[in-house]
Amino acid sequence: MALDSRVNKSNQYGDCIRIGNPSDLNAADFSRLTIEAKSLAPWRKGPFELHGLRIDGQWDSSLKWKRALAVADSQGGLKGRRVCDVGCNNGYYLFRAIEAGATSALGLDPAVNFEKQFEFITRDLGDSRISFKRAGYQWLLEEKQVFDVIFCMGVVYHQKNPYELLDALRESLAPGGYVVLETLGADLGERMIVPAGKYAGQGGIWMVPGPVAIQNMLRRSGFGTNRMMDVWDARDEQSRTEFADLPCMKEFYNDTGDKTIEGYEVPLRYLFLAKR
Repeated sequence: MALDSRVNKSNQYGDCIRIGNPSDLNAADFSRLTIEAKSLAPWRKGPFELHGLRIDGQWDSSLKWKRALAVADSQGGLKGRRVCDVGCNNGYYLFRAIEAGATSALGLDPAVNFEKQFEFITRDLGDSRISFKRAGYQWLLEEKQVFDVIFCMGVVYHQKNPYELLDALRESLAPGGYVVLETLGADLGERMIVPAGKYAGQGGIWMVPGPVAIQNMLRRSGFGTNRMMDVWDARDEQSRTEFADLPCMKEFYNDTGDKTIEGYEVPLRYLFLAKR
């Protein structure tokens, strides 16, 4: 279903990543496109619109991006910057970085299905500024002083060894570069939750840190400057969709909404700016 160069002229990298037009495909091809998109579910990041097919992810990623971009704008913006997104999922933020003026945007993620989603999205794109590497943050350990801006959002609390991740981010920054770090957390100051099992119904969460705990971790990892830039309640950024019929964290709060069903403090989202 390869298309000609007219697709490139209609691409839009806004809140919804739009590639191509509905008129690019006949009904049979559109049906095949829909079937293929659903075969790649669940889609966690979005929204996308491919040749008129709307794909809403579990997360409305445009909301977090507005906050993350505000951090970058406080440092002069992304124009002319080499950007890396660590734990990029299907690559939604790569498109947004290019929209904001980055010269290149590389996404790292070890998940096979996220790579397949990226390849599906970009199959008819023809934009060499955007690329994906199926790799974890460990790839950065061999790439010293390469990137001007690194986004690492929704990753650190999934790591058994978060300090190794933070060290890799720092070492991969070019002189004058910085990290935009976003994480799940809770209003705990220097303390953190280490869940016995699940947290708000989710597995794979190794820690739920307070904001001061994250700042201390950044400091001990060698970031000379770090500041908390934003904090918010993100429970309404997730929803079940046709392409992501997944449980949302807000479904695992107690009846009064002030604790998770496991009895922990409810999650907040935090954004930090970190410089070498």
